[in-house]
Amino acid sequence: MRSPRRFGAFEQLEDRSLPSSFGVAWADPGHMTLSFVPDGTATPTGPSSLFASLTAAGTTTAWEREILRAFQTWAVNANINIGLVADGGQALGTVGAVQGDARFGDIRIAAAPISADEAAAASPFSWTGTTFAGDVTFSNAVPYRIGNVASAYDIFSVALHEAGHTLGLDHSTAPGSATNATYAYHAQLTASDIAALRALYGARLPDEFDLLGPNDTRATASAMVKDATVGAYVADGDLTTLGDVDGYKFKAGALTTITLQAKGLSLLQARVSVYDSTGKLVASAAAQDSFNNDITLNLALANGATYFIKVESATSDVFGIGSYRLTADPNNKAAKPLRTPPVLDAHTNDTLATALNLTTDKRLAIVGTGQFDVQYRGSIEDATDSDFYKIYSPATASGTATLNVVVWSTDGALNPRVRVFDARGNAIAFQVLANSAGIMSIAIPNAPADAKYIVQISARSPGGANNTGGYYFGADFNQSMTAAAQEIGGGALSSSATTSTATLVVTDGGIFQFALFSEALAAGAGGAKLTATDATGKVIFVLDAESGQPAVTAVQYLAAGAYTFKYVYHSVTGKTVAPIRYHLALLELTEGIGTYAPPLIAPPPPPAPTYSPTIYIAPSLPAPMGLWYFF
Repeated sequence: MRSPRRFGAFEQLEDRSLPSSFGVAWADPGHMTLSFVPDGTATPTGPSSLFASLTAAGTTTAWEREILRAFQTWAVNANINIGLVADGGQALGTVGAVQGDARFGDIRIAAAPISADEAAAASPFSWTGTTFAGDVTFSNAVPYRIGNVASAYDIFSVALHEAGHTLGLDHSTAPGSATNATYAYHAQLTASDIAALRALYGARLPDEFDLLGPNDTRATASAMVKDATVGAYVADGDLTTLGDVDGYKFKAGALTTITLQAKGLSLLQARVSVYDSTGKLVASAAAQDSFNNDITLNLALANGATYFIKVESATSDVFGIGSYRLTADPNNKAAKPLRTPPVLDAHTNDTLATALNLTTDKRLAIVGTGQFDVQYRGSIEDATDSDFYKIYSPATASGTATLNVVVWSTDGALNPRVRVFDARGNAIAFQVLANSAGIMSIAIPNAPADAKYIVQISARSPGGANNTGGYYFGADFNQSMTAAAQEIGGGALSSSATTSTATLVVTDGGIFQFALFSEALAAGAGGAKLTATDATGKVIFVLDAESGQPAVTAVQYLAAGAYTFKYVYHSVTGKTVAPIRYHLALLELTEGIGTYAPPLIAPPPPPAPTYSPTIYIAPSLPAPMGLWYFF
């Protein structure tokens, strides 16, 4: 699709390919969101001009629908929902929740200057925990149209390609694939595209009601359960195919409000029909588009009588599939918002012994739904709070699995710290995948299967800043090796040699994660502070790594050019001055779509991550304790 991205020499190390973050499913693919970035929003390469750039293609509604249609074309084939939400205009990559941030979509659509050989660029979800994940940037320098128009890019085709990348798919060499490296017009996905998607997320599954049997008639209608917290009947359903029909029954009040909520949850265009016990149609309404796809019916009904609700597709295209929440309130009240607030535990799970059990049953095998095995929303309530959670790994054929744990702040207030213990309370060594403002993500390769683990979540600095707030916690046992930053440079610092300087040359711009680790060479060692500046001397990012602590990370866009990396030794309060060795690692996070040109040869696959040959035996779990392993 484009020339392979290359890097210049860094501290006399040779150029190398970088590991990608493709092949990783989103944390909660059933509840993803998308937003269109307002013009003027800051992006790494300049203000976004999405609306100005695509205005020649047609009305805003027309081109937005093409982009939504592209993402929905993928979503309907797997356990994925993508809901449209508003975008608050925060800068791309701003610190926040990796998924579920209330200010903008998980997937953000923008347009800005990008590399000359690209029409668009996208970042997939990764365990690096950046809000760049899911972002798609169209080039503002190429023509876009709707349809297969000569000398222009079809918006749907470009968006279809980038949507595949945001969902974790790398470039494909399969004929006709939407993720081929070079641009081509596409009207639909190929069988190989769908197979690749389902390998990550699984085929789309029926909702919990349909799994028990068809509920598409009055005779087989599912009884809605009354939710005591809201005083209404609630059902979470899914139109899994265009022919799917969901039927429900409930007891009405004299004035009843029936609401189907899909806005922000999926792009479903549904029709809701209400019938009395004789089968007579009482009322019906349908969503007219996917931009405003909630439906509300305020009805005068017979108090205490049983009524039936039919939910079906209102359209015959991809927008006829998706998830929804159906509410029937006999008290004539509006449905509650879909967002789930964090749980305040009042210090009930502050120790290993009182860990909250989040796994009700041991799973017999890993299933390929792409969803996390455990998801929870909690809160660090004060400086003394520390939350412990008990989880179980499923049985596997290999006897081991990779355990991924990610915690991110849901309100921007908390900097979290994660630790993992075995059933006996021994700390287990982990690999740091992300450790920056509002996020910590770790991996434990070769974790024994069919075993109990306890995850501790606390503030990074309990007595310091950012020590309270809500968080999202996800844990997943899988058979994949998560792409991790690979070491590209390092050196030694001490009180007598306090600084070191290196140069990084980037030949093609992109979004990268940097990880800095300080290794103590003697007792009482301090740390290393890295300041990265561009050719003008402008500070691009700063990392400060204290020895004996997990690696710290930063995600940053770098344009093509030379960058100066200055390392400065610093002592730590309460410790004597002793030398350290610092290590810097790098991971590429972006992928783009090529220009109109003869097919380009895709770069070779990156080498597998390598670690130090040093082996460290944890108290209960053997684990490779290379440069990036901690407790």
